[in-house]
Amino acid sequence: MVSATMIAMKSILSAEGDPSGANMHVLVFPNKGKDGKPIIDATKKGKLVLVLKPDKQFNETVFMWRTPFDAMTAAPPCAKCGENLSAQWSYCPWCGAELPHTH
Repeated sequence: MVSATMIAMKSILSAEGDPSGANMHVLVFPNKGKDGKPIIDATKKGKLVLVLKPDKQFNETVFMWRTPFDAMTAAPPCAKCGENLSAQWSYCPWCGAELPHTH
């Protein structure tokens, strides 16, 4: 089912006429490791590193994302200046206020 869905997505994107869609690859993997524990807690500070090993068609490629992911972690506005914040930040970039450790 997952494989068919990914093939359909690629087909739709390719059909839209964007040449980059033909070279798009979608990676799907479980959110838990073999031990049953989550691979990453997307709401805690850290980073997620994905290493794609080389094969006949591609060189080794490394992707890195910093967590927490803003889409999964709400961040209240800065208590000092009221500006919107990212859950990844430790300080407000507008006024310099230190943010609570919950971010």
